[in-house]
Amino acid sequence: MAVIPGLKISGLLFSIGASAMALGAFYPFFCNHNEIEMPRQEFYVWGSVSEAARKAIEIRYKLIAYIYTAVYYQTQTGKPVLNPLFYLYPEDENTFAIDLQFSYGDAILVSPVTTENATSVEACLPKDIFYDYYTGAKILGKGQNVRINNVPLTHIPLHIRGGTVVPMRFRSANTTTELREQPLNILIAPGLHGDASGSLYLDDGESLEQECATEINFDYNNGK
Repeated sequence: MAVIPGLKISGLLFSIGASAMALGAFYPFFCNHNEIEMPRQEFYVWGSVSEAARKAIEIRYKLIAYIYTAVYYQTQTGKPVLNPLFYLYPEDENTFAIDLQFSYGDAILVSPVTTENATSVEACLPKDIFYDYYTGAKILGKGQNVRINNVPLTHIPLHIRGGTVVPMRFRSANTTTELREQPLNILIAPGLHGDASGSLYLDDGESLEQECATEINFDYNNGK
């Protein structure tokens, strides 16, 4: 759960607020909340924070099907939605002490900026293929830290792990009801051997007891 940017904050800096906003959108439960006697901290109070909110929420909404699927599997198998890097790369000792990066589901590596006014962040990329979420650029991880430069205040670095398939909505929307009317895209991120896999779980989005649900498994091999 993420209460963004936090409770009982009397002197919130807009730079930290923007970073907290961007990061909070990649937690399973995410809301803007404060106590009555504290200064106002709605997203629209600062221009940079509102811009960060728009960008992060747009990404979150596009990924709702992916997130919903990850949450479903957590209820069925106990597999966490949020994972430390060592969970996915237990053989890589360089990941053991990392506490500022995490994997959102199996596919999305989140490397948040956590330092005030910083425009770069040091991120660990294990020995694997990664793809920049925003540009699609392929990066070969070497099991060491890399510095990501020129990070705008309203931006959060995201990478797709090679070997995964990510279902995502074609466009964002103002509500999740409207979002369900958007077509689904399937993002394929081939791994080191050119293959990829993923899942999609769909139900009516409302009922506690589902009478009809669909579970789809994706496998990509040899270009198809």
